[in-house]
Amino acid sequence: MTGPKTMPILIQNQQDKVNVNLPRTRQALQKLLEFLDIEDKEASILIVDDEGIQTINRDYLDRD
Repeated sequence: MTGPKTMPILIQNQQDKVNVNLPRTRQALQKLLEFLDIEDKEASILIVDDEGIQTINRDYLDRD
């Protein structure tokens, strides 16, 4: 019997206004994915500040 499969999880913190505990965030996301019984996928989280999300919205959604 094997344990649950772990999915690749990518977390990038591109801001410095809020202290983010990346290992704890990764652990919480892994538990959520296991609870939802999601396998063979990849999860990505990008943490940005207001300026970062404005740039993303402008570049990808044509919203400023």
